[in-house]
Amino acid sequence: MNDFSDCIGLICSAGFGACSEAIHYGKNLLVVPLQGQMEQLSNAAALEQLNQARVHDIIRHQDLESWLTLPSPEAYQFPDVAPALADWIIKGQKQTLKELSQSLWDEVGSAIPTRTTDSSQAMRATGTLYH
Repeated sequence: MNDFSDCIGLICSAGFGACSEAIHYGKNLLVVPLQGQMEQLSNAAALEQLNQARVHDIIRHQDLESWLTLPSPEAYQFPDVAPALADWIIKGQKQTLKELSQSLWDEVGSAIPTRTTDSSQAMRATGTLYH
């Protein structure tokens, strides 16, 4: 984990684990989803929609060069879902699932992570956000 926390970014497929860790640690993401893998394509689309990653089918030299100059996003804390979900089930599900979800996000004091509009607009303007 020390190597990961010290790096400036992560180049990987669009798997949930590595991408979530990168967002948690505030690392830039450059993802190449595994073709034919629906989860990978779905994750890549979500990351792109939330402006959390640059997504490419093939990484060209200029893509990598541009990605390396990006500022790092802020680190992001995800709520600890497992104990809260177990407690919710044990106590008879008195809250709706939507209320439970909202209370978990409230605990960490944030919403779904997205990069600022200014940076996403800048990346779109330079044509570097999308492949």
